[in-house]
Amino acid sequence: MCIFLPWYQAIGFSFFIVLVIVLHIFPRVWVYLSVFLFPMIGMKYPNVYLNMRGFDRSDAIPLMLLLAVIPFPFLIINVLTKPSRDIIKNPIFLPVFLLVSYSISTLFWSPAGMGFKLLYLFHLIIDIILFYYLFYFIDDVKLHRRLMWCMVFSGLVISVQTMVEFGYVVQNLAFIQEDLIIKALNVFSIQVLSQSNLNELNASGFFLGPQISSIMLDIVVFTAVGLLLTENNKARRWFLRIAILMCITAVFLTGNKAGSWSLVMVLFLFVIFSIKLRKNMIRNLLATLAIFVSIFLTMALVIRSQGSKDPRIVNVSTAQQSSIGKRIYFWKTGFMELDKKRLTLFGLGVGGYKYFTRAYMIPHAHNIYLSLFFDFGVMGLIVCCIIMFILLKLFLKVLSRQETYLQNMSLAYGISLVLIALTGLVYTTYYMDFVWFVLGLAVATFRLAGKELPVENNL
Repeated sequence: MCIFLPWYQAIGFSFFIVLVIVLHIFPRVWVYLSVFLFPMIGMKYPNVYLNMRGFDRSDAIPLMLLLAVIPFPFLIINVLTKPSRDIIKNPIFLPVFLLVSYSISTLFWSPAGMGFKLLYLFHLIIDIILFYYLFYFIDDVKLHRRLMWCMVFSGLVISVQTMVEFGYVVQNLAFIQEDLIIKALNVFSIQVLSQSNLNELNASGFFLGPQISSIMLDIVVFTAVGLLLTENNKARRWFLRIAILMCITAVFLTGNKAGSWSLVMVLFLFVIFSIKLRKNMIRNLLATLAIFVSIFLTMALVIRSQGSKDPRIVNVSTAQQSSIGKRIYFWKTGFMELDKKRLTLFGLGVGGYKYFTRAYMIPHAHNIYLSLFFDFGVMGLIVCCIIMFILLKLFLKVLSRQETYLQNMSLAYGISLVLIALTGLVYTTYYMDFVWFVLGLAVATFRLAGKELPVENNL
């Protein structure tokens, strides 16, 4: 396997290597930078192509994710210096171990190309390293609170980028494809504008697509709400309110249906589950509804003023060329390949779905549950069910207690996992980086909150 690095990525990679060496001296600074930068640039761009032959852009490994490997020696030392029972104390150690073991076994019998299998196995392992890195290094309340503020500031940056891009698209719709600045930035793998039809008026963070931008902004919204529930300083409370409003607005500006409507449903769920918000449930529900309606009406007026008669965010057509129609086609193709290879029970192997559907120009399965099934068969579904059961058990242990900061943040991240589960029905796959990033933050939060519970209920 060859590694191809354009000169501009080589310069950036060299800079980051130097930065990482410096950060090894101050490991907590690395944690702060990871949580702040990963939502903005860790998901897609800038990236490294491990093999140019036969792969498209979606097969590149984000550079920020590759850098998660650098602290791995510190993680190993941290684990090995603890008692042996602590090595497997991570609550989802067993299903993750099963997933990695089964992924490795598919290298020997899956009919998919070895390059694809190694690439996606490598991607999955780096994702899991990131998860363990967050789980083991977020070990006290002060660090956790500061990291949550880093998340909020990261979300604000994405929001501003989305708003700037949306305004630019609205003002320059007729000339945007000829803009030299946009072309120049695209050369450097900076996705300033989404690749979607510009008539749909989509927008996103500069380094993210509309889908991932909307999902990450959703997570930031729940993080900010969790902070708001326990913040006593008036200035910070107002800052968090403004941040929440900006992030919600930016979510709708992305034009992504999965992220937008999942936010609507899950935020109402947050109001119902939160003890503090439930005290004034009617007022809070009406306020939430008013915010959504106001933003949506403003969006609709802007879109209509540009001559679009069918805003993408409300288009739920099942026609073949619609987003839902395309997903149905993706899923049918996956089942067809499983049946053709007679691997329905065992799966196509790690990276197998991508390998066998590349001729159909399918980027990925657009469903986290089916992506596990297509690649790992019944074992993938078993791993998924075990992880969901464990996370639900951890969440329910702290749900009845919402007194402390960590207990309220556990609610926020439990709700965030619900959102990931919902968007996973139409977009996410098991090897997407933000899934493991949010999972690491959530499990670390559950663990810290569990320490506050009585001994018999401790996690």
